[in-house]
Amino acid sequence: MTKDLDKAAHEMMMSPTLERLFQLSQSMQLDMTNPDDLKTALATCGHEVIRALDNNKIHFDDMETKAMFYGLLTATTDYVMDGNLKSSFKRASVN
Repeated sequence: MTKDLDKAAHEMMMSPTLERLFQLSQSMQLDMTNPDDLKTALATCGHEVIRALDNNKIHFDDMETKAMFYGLLTATTDYVMDGNLKSSFKRASVN
């Protein structure tokens, strides 16, 4: 591992957000190694995040952060939809 990667890994492990995620994961009743449980968790959380975005409850300070967040949300939503995000949206807009 290079010094930069080592430093980035160390910074990530010191993140208060990662600590909070660790604490939340301890109480989760789902097995995140099980694809069905993972989809359930992503769908539940994703639904609430999308509603919050639609209602202007989540704001971004810069475009890079917004792009990264939307990239993560797109990937997780497409995963939950078994790779059918594009085709589902096209069908919904035609009907």
